[in-house]
This record gives sequence, C-alpha cells and structure tokens, in this order.
Amino acid sequence: MLTYVPGAAAYLQDIVAIDHNAEDSGQKLDQTFTRLSEYGLRLRTDKYNFRMSSYKCLGIVVDKDDRRPDSANVASTERALPPTDLQIRRSFLRLVSHYGFFLPELHRIQTIYERMMPGGSGPQNVSNLLIVTKPC
Repeated sequence: MLTYVPGAAAYLQDIVAIDHNAEDSGQKLDQTFTRLSEYGLRLRTDKYNFRMSSYKCLGIVVDKDDRRPDSANVASTERALPPTDLQIRRSFLRLVSHYGFFLPELHRIQTIYERMMPGGSGPQNVSNLLIVTKPC
C-alpha cells in the first residue's frame, strides 16, 4: 500500500513516515493519506501523532539520530536469570536474535550457544555461558 511513498512504511497497526523538513513532511502526509483513501481506509484523529521526536515499537527506539534497543527492555534482559531448561534457552535465543542488528558479533555467540543445545556438539550445561555486563 505504501510502496511508492518514500520513507513511509506500515508495520503492524502503525504507519511510520520519516521526513527531513516541513516540505518533505507535507508531501509525505499527502501521499500517505491519498494511498489510505485509495484503499478505503480512514484514520481516527485520536489515534495518530505528528512530528514525534522518537518512535518506539517492539523494543526498538527510532529517533533523528539512530535506532537502538529500548533501555527498559535491555534492563529487564540484564536482570533475567540464566536459562536453566530447554524452553527458557530457546526463548532466550529468540530474544537475543531480535536485537541482532545491535550485536555485530551475535552470530559467533549464537553458534556457541546452539552447539550447547540438545542435539548440538557441546556440553549441555550453559547456565554461565553468557553474561553481558556492558553494552555491546
């Protein structure tokens, strides 16, 4: 639907449009509203925001400078107990994979961790394998 609106994307129930100035913003809004109208969609005025300085979705914060993990999610991950059973280990791997963009060496850590899963080639006790004390 928003394929031809540069800098705009739909994700789940959100539409995000990134602009660089007021003129760009106006054009992008016009294009976005036109596309929504063409598809028969309407927006509720109490459900949208303009000129937000940052945007948070699925534990990632995007602003004018960059994108980064939400500090609240990072803090809860740091406080988490080490994984003790297979289900928790797999959940932990999925959580870490979600933040893969921010962890350039993740593939090395994941390879080691996956080898230690049942069916892998390493030992099965991984309770002390990964302790992150500083941001990567």
